[in-house]
Amino acid sequence: MPFRLRLAAVPTVVTAISAAFLLAACGDTAAPLCIPGQTAFCSCFDGAEGVWTCDRTGFYGLCDCSISTPADPVCGPGGQINDDDDFEELMYPGRDCIGCHLDENDKDEDEAPIYTAAGTVMPHLHYEDHCEGVEGVVVEITGADGEIVRLVSNRVGNFFTRRRIATPYTARVVTADSERLMTTPQHDLNCANCHTARGDEEAPGRIIPPP
Repeated sequence: MPFRLRLAAVPTVVTAISAAFLLAACGDTAAPLCIPGQTAFCSCFDGAEGVWTCDRTGFYGLCDCSISTPADPVCGPGGQINDDDDFEELMYPGRDCIGCHLDENDKDEDEAPIYTAAGTVMPHLHYEDHCEGVEGVVVEITGADGEIVRLVSNRVGNFFTRRRIATPYTARVVTADSERLMTTPQHDLNCANCHTARGDEEAPGRIIPPP
């Protein structure tokens, strides 16, 4: 979960560099400022919210404004997914799969599968429900017992499992050459409860692939 840190895009770089010099002045080398893969909030020129990602050396880079909040968030090139529910694994990306399935089972005699963990990987922090997600991204969940569950997002970005996961857990989103970490241990395995289009419980928004 990102830190609640807000800095303007250009001052962000200056602040990081200044901090490094100040730390270096107190010793031989500058101490790392962050954990690689960790994210923080930063402000873009248009006042929108971007994301700052800690690099492998332990320092924050440029404010990524490519995923900042648009004035009216809409789906990107993938377009909006049809509300057709014929194929459940591709249903309603971005929505609350676990809660919806529980509700359906109350009404329809256990017709919907019950997942222990579920969510959607989106290409943008603030994509709305039903927007096309990102296929082929690995979501790795590490339970409190050290057991690792690896899931892969399908062609609309959905991922899910029925396997037991001990909480609190941590997670990371992985591509071939990069990763994005959620280092704060969590108890809620229903990712859609926090990773909404606007972000709840201090989440920045959707689950997105690493830069």
